[in-house]
Amino acid sequence: MLNREFIIVHGSSNPELARKVGASMQPPVEVYNGIDRRFPNGETRVQIPVNVCKRSVYILQPTCPPYVDRAHSELTMLLDAARRASASEIVAVVPDFGYGRQDRKDRPRTAITAALRAREIQAAGATKIMTIDPHSESIEATTTIPWDKFYGSYALVPAIRRLSLQNPVVISPDLGGLRRAVEYSEKLGLGEDVAVIYKRRSPETGKPKAIRLIGDVEDRDVLIVDDIGDTFGTLITAADFAKRNGARDIYAVITHGYFSGSAYDRLERSTIKLVLCTDTVPLRPKVAASSKVEIVSVAELLARAIEYNIAGKSISADLIH
Repeated sequence: MLNREFIIVHGSSNPELARKVGASMQPPVEVYNGIDRRFPNGETRVQIPVNVCKRSVYILQPTCPPYVDRAHSELTMLLDAARRASASEIVAVVPDFGYGRQDRKDRPRTAITAALRAREIQAAGATKIMTIDPHSESIEATTTIPWDKFYGSYALVPAIRRLSLQNPVVISPDLGGLRRAVEYSEKLGLGEDVAVIYKRRSPETGKPKAIRLIGDVEDRDVLIVDDIGDTFGTLITAADFAKRNGARDIYAVITHGYFSGSAYDRLERSTIKLVLCTDTVPLRPKVAASSKVEIVSVAELLARAIEYNIAGKSISADLIH
């Protein structure tokens, strides 16, 4: 039986996921909406609707599209509200950590916004942060509070197994994702037989350009794995390379599905047969209804993570894989 001295609160960025997490707890728990109202001038007022004094508060709010900045602002306001209400523990559950790709100063006069956002979350009152597949593995070093980092593969690997692929091979769309590709391949029992798209930067534009596919994909079903599906340019380029090298059916496996701009139309025209993506980010109805998209929920993963944290159990053996 869970200790009932905790509550789960959500903002506006993904209330459906929050409700699924509450329903996945054992036994199920009520989840509270922390958004009180929006004023005519655009300001938001938050209010935690129940007493949280000396209780643990889990604030579930991915800082994700379509309103990344508003989602982050709501998160910090909810954290501040919990701190001012004398909560004993305040856990920021941020399934998709926005600005994760801005984790270094790659050109003059730019901000390292990933680090800034992490510090703001701590300053607002968080005593711990939980994330899923953060783009930057080193982001936790920018704060002094604990981080629990989980992986979308917890939910996605079982979904992949249900596809009954023929002689499958995992592809990384770039060298930076090779470690992720190997981890997926090993979890699927395929060993380290992976493929990768090799890129180099164009001297004219400075942008990365795919040069070749390294690895054997001929007459094999292909899994292209990545943490983020944004414009889908990288994923579709990898799919085209795989198809030209004799691949059979091509699948994309992503944790955070942004589907920005013309991504939906590009996917519909592409050689990708199916995209598996989690519900860390709420998908537009048109995208969610596509026959090329299958949504895999991370609600059970987050529910188990919260339960383990409440019980003081180690998460490493069961949930980080």
